[in-house]
Amino acid sequence: MPAMTDVTVVVPTRNRAASVLALLRHLRLELQWSCPVVVVDQSDDGGAALAAGLREAPFADVVQLRQEARGTGTARNAGARLAGTPWLLLLDDDVRPARGYLQTLQRYVADHPWVDAVQPGLEQRAAWEAYCREPDHWLAEHRRAPAVRHRPREDWDGVRWFTNSPRTTHGALTIGVASGNLLISRRAFFGAGGFDEQIEGRGDDSEFGLRLWWYGYRVSICPQAMAFHLREEHGGTRDGRSRWSRLLEPDPPVGWVYFYRRWFPGAPYRQMWRAHLLAGLRRPWALPVRAVRLWKALRGAEARFRVGPRLLAAPVPRDGLPSLPEAGPGASAAPAAAAVAPVPHEALAARP
Repeated sequence: MPAMTDVTVVVPTRNRAASVLALLRHLRLELQWSCPVVVVDQSDDGGAALAAGLREAPFADVVQLRQEARGTGTARNAGARLAGTPWLLLLDDDVRPARGYLQTLQRYVADHPWVDAVQPGLEQRAAWEAYCREPDHWLAEHRRAPAVRHRPREDWDGVRWFTNSPRTTHGALTIGVASGNLLISRRAFFGAGGFDEQIEGRGDDSEFGLRLWWYGYRVSICPQAMAFHLREEHGGTRDGRSRWSRLLEPDPPVGWVYFYRRWFPGAPYRQMWRAHLLAGLRRPWALPVRAVRLWKALRGAEARFRVGPRLLAAPVPRDGLPSLPEAGPGASAAPAAAAVAPVPHEALAARP
């Protein structure tokens, strides 16, 4: 069973110093976790607000790594590089684990030594409020839904259905991952190449989970380890623009289009564009703005596709892993991302 010191918590954040401090208080005081924590701070103030908060309420074994705003995947890659433990727990700053969360994951890994990553369960703010009132009662009454995979209404091509985590009771394998609440071995994280830094927002989880599956890494679901997503309205590594500047930003997001272009270049890619075009026709008065946003998304995605994925390390199949790069405080905190050849698209459909 992995010990508490075998896990490093990696938390990406931007402009949410209060949320990070609340998370640290929850981990250290409420849950009594002693594992090291790496906070990768992409805040506009250079991390000053969080640094001041850490000085006023010091927490043991917490490292703040300051980084320019380049997206959640880049932050998680930097945190993983700095961590020196065999397991990484990726948490968003607005996620709160329940009691027994880490202990449940440790037992699960001990009972299932073949897993490379574990996807815990996740509930939303309403459940968190009920849990705070009566934690023991909520945990005793909590039951997950039976195994079923829901398909969103707007999912015309099946890609979101394919890359989402199913709702299940215990032990199922999944391609979809939610990296704001994920335990993964450092071996698997580096073996799959880490997050693709070409995707700064939507699509980073889907691409990472698909690449883990492609290279043979096993992600299992353990809903008995429960966390809560509070969904902070402001800040975050995926939100750095004002409402007015978002009016003409690419839609769909460039990273999402790049994800489709790289992994699903055939019919799904065309269907995705067809769905967005049809959505624009429902509001003809907004067609000029819609056309500009679509053009920006297409142009940006094609530029990134020509450059290729930018990963933490070149991916290696699960059965052929080399020795891991040096880790720990002495390692480079912000290494240059590796340019890696794209996955052969024509081989994806032929994969058993």
